[in-house]
Amino acid sequence: MKYFNSLKEALGYYPKCPVCYSKLEINDDKHRTIYFDNESNDYLCYELMDDDLVVINKLNDSIDFIFKNNLNINYDNAFCVIKSECSNNTSDCLFSYVLLCYFDVKNNKLKNICLCSEQFSIINKNDQMCVINNVYDRNFTEYTIDIFSSSMQVEKLPLVQINFNNPQDALSKIEKLLLFI
Repeated sequence: MKYFNSLKEALGYYPKCPVCYSKLEINDDKHRTIYFDNESNDYLCYELMDDDLVVINKLNDSIDFIFKNNLNINYDNAFCVIKSECSNNTSDCLFSYVLLCYFDVKNNKLKNICLCSEQFSIINKNDQMCVINNVYDRNFTEYTIDIFSSSMQVEKLPLVQINFNNPQDALSKIEKLLLFI
């Protein structure tokens, strides 16, 4: 699994979509857009347990917690998931990656950040739209075949390395693995 030294490094892991080169955007249901005095986009805000929030400064990794009940901090550690995905809203590019951020709540520190998963879409030799999803924290690849049909199939495979300079290579490896299933 890949670890990052800072949130800025993690969010810059892919400056653009490696499939179609469009802009990447943070987009998930736990993310809240917040603005401070300078109205900049330098902060991320995520929901934790019990509607508590963590605010992360993307420039220097400083964090603040906003607790629903300031008198009762009932956990030492927390985490949030950050999903960054391609802004190209077409069905032929479904690239995204997921970061997992761990926090030391008692000491207001970002403990570590790791790449949890990355996925992208690709057309197979049967002209079917497929999705390759590498789940690094569980060490497997999920291959979904024909994602826009009622005959969609999902296969769980050993982890297959992805080279975005040649994504067909990953597809070839997966198709060889499928022969043994």
